[in-house]
Amino acid sequence: MKVTIKDIAEKLGISTTAVSLVLNNRDNRISPEKKELIIRTAKEMNYHPNQAAVTFVKKSSRTIGLIIPDPSNMFFADLTKGIGDTVARDKMSLIIANTNDIAKNDLSYLDMFISAGTDAIILTIASDSTSGLIPLYQSAIEAYGKPVVMVDRYVMSVGCSAVTLNHRKGAYVALQHLFALGHRKIACLTGPRYLLNTSELLEGVRAAYRDNDIPFDERSVIEGNYQVSGGMKAAEEIIKDGCTAVFSFNDMMAYGLYKKFAEFGVRIPEDISIVGFDDVFFSDLLDPPLTTIKQPAYAIGEGAAMRALYEIQHPNEEKMTTFFEPTLKIRKSTRAL
Repeated sequence: MKVTIKDIAEKLGISTTAVSLVLNNRDNRISPEKKELIIRTAKEMNYHPNQAAVTFVKKSSRTIGLIIPDPSNMFFADLTKGIGDTVARDKMSLIIANTNDIAKNDLSYLDMFISAGTDAIILTIASDSTSGLIPLYQSAIEAYGKPVVMVDRYVMSVGCSAVTLNHRKGAYVALQHLFALGHRKIACLTGPRYLLNTSELLEGVRAAYRDNDIPFDERSVIEGNYQVSGGMKAAEEIIKDGCTAVFSFNDMMAYGLYKKFAEFGVRIPEDISIVGFDDVFFSDLLDPPLTTIKQPAYAIGEGAAMRALYEIQHPNEEKMTTFFEPTLKIRKSTRAL
């Protein structure tokens, strides 16, 4: 049976009010000796507070909800570890929800975490979310009235804080690398166009073309879905277009390209060069290892958790977006023409 405050009070022969005041750290005039006795007895009896009651009284559950699209993706695994370690240091709990990258699951878990009384929510929006669904996210977050921090993928119009990478710079660096190797016919495999990080990546691509006085062909842009299937679907079109290189807006789609190119007998990098984006663990284990833009996933997770914790303590603080800097990891999937 679960030990209650009443059980502790009966064992010590004191009032339940006295025990409750001590164990809930409320103001009281109880002597230090009796306080110590109550706390020691509670530990000996393996007492744990009723979390629902604590939430009701203190208006705080000491929990943060995390909604991510794919925990099997090492980027999100590292991101989650950064969030979890940071939340644990603040003696809070983390509840993780996997949406399988489906927007309707995003919205369901938002409702669930809001109903559960979590103190904050950290969210990576699903890649299949359409612009028409954004008002549903927005209304849920507004009704919640507590901190929501979008991480990695984000939509500015939702009106909450975000922690992400400087995607524009990452794309710029990726294209400069391919230009330096002599590539000009470059396919850009994007994520969903409505996502702000996709737009910023495209801005970085266009800026690199402008700064190098190279004409940019919008027909080289292929919209993907940030999943392996997106790369597999795009592979044949890229081959038919005669591209010598591909810039994939994440590593997962690059994995799809690897798979399909192998089936078509297209060699990497002899026939086509590939640059990815994320630098997840498996990218260094591919044959050949993938040249990619590194995102510091763990640090981004830490930053998202720290922002959520800060906004819990400062609920009226103005929302802000925090950017981390990318780096280029040159491996064997690119070569000079």
